[in-house]
Amino acid sequence: MTALFFVRKQGEPIEVQTQEGVSKRCSIELQAFGKKDFEASFVADLWGNDAGCRYYSGDLVVATLHFRVREHEGRSFQNVQVKEIRKVN
Repeated sequence: MTALFFVRKQGEPIEVQTQEGVSKRCSIELQAFGKKDFEASFVADLWGNDAGCRYYSGDLVVATLHFRVREHEGRSFQNVQVKEIRKVN
């Protein structure tokens, strides 16, 4: 899914161990352009170099989101990952 979003907030990056080594990760809350309040809002993970970039509340971005469902101990969890993000000037 690629769409325009407003940034609501972004967390601080942390270093995490991955299969490829150590990488940065942070969360970002995005709200779909043209929607109100929490309608069409997503909390997604930014990884690597994107996690080191700073986005501020109200920034307009175009982002590609990847949705995945995984199961752990009989429970289902949804993960949303930002595959690509660019600030719109």
